[in-house]
Amino acid sequence: MKSYLGNFSHREIRNILQKNQIKNVFLVTNRNSFTAGGVSHYIFQVLNGCDYVRFSDFSTNPKLEDVKKGIESVLECKPDLIIGVGGGSAMDMSKLIHHLAGYESIDQETIISGIKDHKINNQLMLIPTTSGSGSEATRFAVVYIDGKKYSLHHDTILPDYSIVDGLLTEKLPGDVTAYTGIDAISQAIESYWANGADKESKSYALKALEYLVPSICDVVAAPTPELREKMALGSFYAGKAIDISKTTLPHAFSYYLTTQYSFPHGHAVGIVLPYFLVANTGEMDITPILRIFNVQSPPELKTRFIAIMKKIGLYRSLEDILQDDMEDFINAVNLERLRNNPVTFTKDQFISLFAHE
Repeated sequence: MKSYLGNFSHREIRNILQKNQIKNVFLVTNRNSFTAGGVSHYIFQVLNGCDYVRFSDFSTNPKLEDVKKGIESVLECKPDLIIGVGGGSAMDMSKLIHHLAGYESIDQETIISGIKDHKINNQLMLIPTTSGSGSEATRFAVVYIDGKKYSLHHDTILPDYSIVDGLLTEKLPGDVTAYTGIDAISQAIESYWANGADKESKSYALKALEYLVPSICDVVAAPTPELREKMALGSFYAGKAIDISKTTLPHAFSYYLTTQYSFPHGHAVGIVLPYFLVANTGEMDITPILRIFNVQSPPELKTRFIAIMKKIGLYRSLEDILQDDMEDFINAVNLERLRNNPVTFTKDQFISLFAHE
């Protein structure tokens, strides 16, 4: 994967197209934000001279039916390059179309049994327009089948090119800036303590936090190009971190809040994360994370994170949200994330943990 980082890096797209003699592009974008957010202006400038087909007929959480529609369109288009522009959903959809278009048939069994090598002779470029998912840096893609989330993982899902330009996030609303930024911070923290972490992933996680933590409150209150750039870079490095380590229990629990209560993904993760900031770190040295947050201990880290959530307008407690469905909330957790979490919990321990903020 070749990555182009920093403000104005979108200008590299034209050079990539010319160098690779790209004539035909399949452009995957979000339905409304691509034009409303002003991103289309930047992209159409650098696509000048290329034929393109734009595909945006998919939901916020990509469904298998959406992927099939995209595959039909891309097979008809026969592009030299697929470009995914947008938040995590647009980038996941791009990855899914790119990877699965060569399969004879796509159904639930194909997804569950495990995907194989990519078979279509074209390339993939991802261009994030939010600073949160880090999807431009990972070999994962999420698809929903009958309301259930499946995470696909394969080396060839990783894009050929990533363009990480903070200028493409300049018109993000404050609430989106807040919850996507919290998603990136949560990814970095989870990556650091994950059982799957190694020296490389930890270095990416800390680099991400060094960009994100000092910037998030200011970028929500009064965004500048410099702050947007820092958030974009932080999100990219958080993605690089979880690409190695994967995420842990806060992400696993967050999906219930998204599917049952309609919290945006990053907001949901931020709600759950504080409950684990002490419980997951009791036996672990997290001194580098404490330093970045300018605190001395895990309890202070929890207090600091909650203060950030309150300042950017995202704080909610699980006690306020969950009614009579605490058991469903706990039972819905992804077992893979249980194994990657540094601490093992029983059901009763989860109940006790979530009862106390």
